[in-house]
Amino acid sequence: MNEAAIKGRNSWRSVVLPTEHGGWGFLFEPILLGLLVSFSWSGVALSIAATNVFLLQQPLKIVLKDRLRGKRYPRTALAERFVTLFGVIALLSGILALLTARSDFLAPLLIAIPLALLQVSYAARNRGRELVAEMSGAWALGASAPMIALAGGATMLTAFLLWLVLVARALVSIMYVRVRLRRARQEAARVEGALILHGAALALFVALWLRDAVGVALPVAFGVLLARAAKGLLAPRAVPTKVIGFSEIGYGILVALLAALAIQS
Repeated sequence: MNEAAIKGRNSWRSVVLPTEHGGWGFLFEPILLGLLVSFSWSGVALSIAATNVFLLQQPLKIVLKDRLRGKRYPRTALAERFVTLFGVIALLSGILALLTARSDFLAPLLIAIPLALLQVSYAARNRGRELVAEMSGAWALGASAPMIALAGGATMLTAFLLWLVLVARALVSIMYVRVRLRRARQEAARVEGALILHGAALALFVALWLRDAVGVALPVAFGVLLARAAKGLLAPRAVPTKVIGFSEIGYGILVALLAALAIQS
């Protein structure tokens, strides 16, 4: 492959693919959880819509940045085409779900849209790695789980529990990764705060289990996350950032599987 082809491929990737590896986990965890709890073809359509909304973020961020600067580059036109492509697919998939599912699946969207807009506004100003932006983006993506479950006939209570799991999971994961990376850079980091958040999340789901609201698999899932955090923060090893990101995706899949088991039981 010649140098021009390599450069072109890298340019295409930078316009289309999100740069944060953890974002893929925050996309696929709620999709997996929602479909496992209440599968339906309407839910599959919503999964396609959610995936394209996620993919739309990177080119949209580029378009907004360039327009805020008053500039237009070759990448701007490319990004605009992908915004249109992903937007059309998301819209058509959403319409298909709307025509085939119960209308109450739209309720979580009323909360997700402001969160998504907040994340996009931060990203457009090169502030996408700030805590508010990361949390709002992850929580917005988490809305796909209750939407998919509701489309498949789940109750509103089940939908609320799914989103609660994903909100807690995103909170502890983001805080863990941020503290872990700061420690790796020899920067000041509040290890105790991250561990307390993990403990609080575990206590919440233990309490729900004791009230028979969820199965025991859910406290087990957050117990695993607490053990992971204690090992990673109290006795850290030097590992590449990508390794931390991909391992968090693995833990997220485990949480989704255990949560589906716990909420169905």
